[in-house]
Amino acid sequence: MEKKSTAYLAALSMSVIIGFSFLTNKISLDTASPWAILAHRFTFAFLALLALKVLGFMKFRLTRKEVFAILPLSLFYPLLFFSLQLLGLQKVYSSEAGIIQAMTPLLTMILATLILKEKTKRMQKLFMLVSLSGVVYISLVKGAEVSVESLTGYLLLLLSSFSSAMNLVLIRKLVKDHSFMKLTSVAITTGFILCNLINLTLHLMEGHLESYFSPLGTPSFLLGVLFLGVLSTLGTSLLSNFALSRLEASRMSIFNHLGTVISIFAGVLLLREHLRYYQVIGALLIITGVIGTNYFAADKRENRQKA
Repeated sequence: MEKKSTAYLAALSMSVIIGFSFLTNKISLDTASPWAILAHRFTFAFLALLALKVLGFMKFRLTRKEVFAILPLSLFYPLLFFSLQLLGLQKVYSSEAGIIQAMTPLLTMILATLILKEKTKRMQKLFMLVSLSGVVYISLVKGAEVSVESLTGYLLLLLSSFSSAMNLVLIRKLVKDHSFMKLTSVAITTGFILCNLINLTLHLMEGHLESYFSPLGTPSFLLGVLFLGVLSTLGTSLLSNFALSRLEASRMSIFNHLGTVISIFAGVLLLREHLRYYQVIGALLIITGVIGTNYFAADKRENRQKA
C-alpha cells in the first residue's frame, strides 16, 4: 500500500506539471519554432540530468545492450510525442487539442490489453469514459471549430496521443528489467541529440545559424524552456517511469486527464482567465473518473485495506 501511495503521488505530481506545460508551450510558440523549443528544452533537460549524475543522485551504469533495448522507447517518448504535439498545436485550438489528447488513456488501455495482456474491469472502463466525457464536455462547450486546415492538426495530435500510449506500455514492459532512472536517461539523451541535430539542420538550411540561441534572449522563452526542460521533460519522465514501475499502464494513463483540470486553473491563476461553469462541471467529471478508474482497478484486498 505504501508503494502504491508513493506511485499515486508521483502520478499526481506529473499531472500538475503537464497542466502547466501545456500553457507554457503555447506561450513559447510565440517566440520560436517547435523544433527550437524542443532543442532548447532537451538541452536543459540533459544538463539537469548530468547535474543529478555528477552530484550522485543517479547511480547506475548502462551497458550497450541496455541502451539498444531502451532506444525504441525513446522514439515514442520524448521525440515523437513532443514533436507531434507541438506541430499539432500550431494548427488547432487548445479546446480541439483537449479532445484529441484525451484519447491517450483509451489508447493505452487498448495497447496494454493487446501487448501486456492487462485486464480492465467493466467499472474501470466506465469511469474512464466518465473522465473522457469531462474533457470532451469542456472542449465542446468552450467551442471547437472544425475546418479542412485543422485536419492535419487533428492527425498530428492523434499520433502524439498514440506515441504517449505506446510509451506508457513499453515502460511498463521494460521497467521489469531496467530501472526507471536508466529508462529516463536514455530517453532524455536521445531527445537531446536528435532534436538539436534537427534544429541545427533547419538553421543551416535557412542560413541563420547565428540565430540558434537568440530565442533564449527573450526572458519569457528562457523561463519557459527551463520549466519545460527540467520539470516537464526530465521531471515528468522520472515521475512517470517511477509510477509505472508500481502501477498498471491503464491505471497510470488516466492521470493524464488531470492535466486538463490543472491547465484550466493555471489559466485562471496566471492569465487571469474567468472560471466558467462548464469548466467546473467538466473538472468534476474528470476527477470522478480518475478516482473511480483507480478504485475499481485495485484488487479486493487493496480496497479492504483502504476501507
